[in-house]
Amino acid sequence: MAEMMERAKDKARRLRNRVRGGGGQSPPIHNLRARVAELEAEVLENRQLARRIAELTDVVELLLLPEDIRDTKLLEQRLKQVRARH
Repeated sequence: MAEMMERAKDKARRLRNRVRGGGGQSPPIHNLRARVAELEAEVLENRQLARRIAELTDVVELLLLPEDIRDTKLLEQRLKQVRARH
């Protein structure tokens, strides 16, 4: 009976440690909040990079058009936008 009580106490102790973030089982809440903030910053950076790629793709598309049908004013405008962001 004493052995069963000791095992139950040990399991309860391990569970408390896991909830509190000890024992390497689960990270503490503040670590999770920091990780979420880090991931949010990475998502924002990825969005900015995706926008930059889209802008550059637009310029490349305009440059690939034959010169006689190319809209030079639009091309110049896009190039200014790309250069301003760089």
